[in-house]
Amino acid sequence: MTITKYLSYKPPKYFSPDGKDSPVFEYLLALLASNLSLGKKALSMLKDLNNLVYLNHHIEYFRHGKFRCYELRVRHKNDICRFFFIAEEPHFIVFHGFTKKTEKTEERDIAQGIKNLQSYLYSKNAIDLAFPTA
Repeated sequence: MTITKYLSYKPPKYFSPDGKDSPVFEYLLALLASNLSLGKKALSMLKDLNNLVYLNHHIEYFRHGKFRCYELRVRHKNDICRFFFIAEEPHFIVFHGFTKKTEKTEERDIAQGIKNLQSYLYSKNAIDLAFPTA
């Protein structure tokens, strides 16, 4: 797949263990309540995910088994949050979000991300979300 294909991707979908709620959405709501500026920036970047991947802007990638996973890096002043996602045409699937508190990503955040990815790959439960306007 060529990277230009990402430009045609639809808005991202969000991992949902039960097909109703999303831990990423819950995290974003908590982020907006605790750090409005960082939350607004994260929402804006998630809405523009296809362009960010195409431009390789604020994006890193890593492999988990045969899957190429991506990490969206959001920073506002000294505050940092991260979102893990995969490309599954025609959407990106965001499966984990967290606030980065140390220089190295904590093992529990990586483990939770892998657990969410494995759960998504098994269930294929992902939902569209209506985010509050930033």
